[in-house]
Amino acid sequence: MTHADELAPLLNSLFETDRFTNDDTYHGGLSNTRSNIAIHQGLKFLDPRADGKGKYTGFRKDLQKRLMDDAANLDPILGELRAFGALRAGGFDVDCVTRKKNAPSQDFEICLHGGAPMRVEVFTKQWDGAMASEYHAFQNTPGPAKPGVHFREFEVMPLGKPTPGKPGDSVATNAVSRLASIKPGNRQLPPGQPNILFIDLMRPDPLPLVESDHTLPLSSFNAHLTTGVVFAAVYGRKGLPLYESRPIEYGAGRVHRMAHDGRFAQDNGSLSAIVTQHQDGLVLLENPNATAPLSAAVRNQWICCPGAKLEYFWAAFTGREALAERIEQAFALHEYFWDLDAD
Repeated sequence: MTHADELAPLLNSLFETDRFTNDDTYHGGLSNTRSNIAIHQGLKFLDPRADGKGKYTGFRKDLQKRLMDDAANLDPILGELRAFGALRAGGFDVDCVTRKKNAPSQDFEICLHGGAPMRVEVFTKQWDGAMASEYHAFQNTPGPAKPGVHFREFEVMPLGKPTPGKPGDSVATNAVSRLASIKPGNRQLPPGQPNILFIDLMRPDPLPLVESDHTLPLSSFNAHLTTGVVFAAVYGRKGLPLYESRPIEYGAGRVHRMAHDGRFAQDNGSLSAIVTQHQDGLVLLENPNATAPLSAAVRNQWICCPGAKLEYFWAAFTGREALAERIEQAFALHEYFWDLDAD
């Protein structure tokens, strides 16, 4: 059963009958994946019994209409529910920005304890279309008719396969490029106030799109180095080495340099932070050069969101200069391992 088969009838039923759950018991109609738990969190706050003043009536109706018009394209709807639930459960006051006709997603206006408003733009990242088709075909290929224990493998590259023979093309460069190009230009963000891009990277099934450890600049496993594609996509700059399971002991391995700047380097400072929500947690990545930075209270409040992974945060807790220096140190570490090849 696909996530659309499972979720569309249930969500339709909830919106049509207002049979939302408003307690801490997990709704029995959804399978117990982390994504569906996050969806349930959003549904709790949309329950008319919890929304006594009808604050979210328009949001409920909009979700229901989109669900009825295009039930096969659930991902943006689910991403909004997960983002909405994370914000409300994290203690933020949340208002829904009036969605323009044919706009792909719902934006939110949030504040903390009646403070200054902040815009949150939600984007739900989905699998590369070609890869999703290949995986679906693999799942639906009949297994051997002969009884016995059989194993099949499928190599998953959720953000796209590299093009054979294309210089500089790899799994990592594809992932970085596609993440860095989300919502370019910040055309929908109002100037003069903190603005946050909330990138939903969760899936309704157990297959991760990008895990939270990719917000780290570098990680190692079995003496091989890997660059975090989220870190590179957000903070990277043209020429930054990208390591893909590169052996530490010697050169070679899969190493490319970024062919473009990361998201914040492309920005004019209007984006204050990016929040990434993964299958295994939520991470805040703050822009040290934002024209309207997050306040200390707002920065701290993100720790209260469900699944927040403080150990992976890139936040200006001790000042924006300290955050900028930490990012530069991460760049220097990448160059250090690159220079080992030349020695």
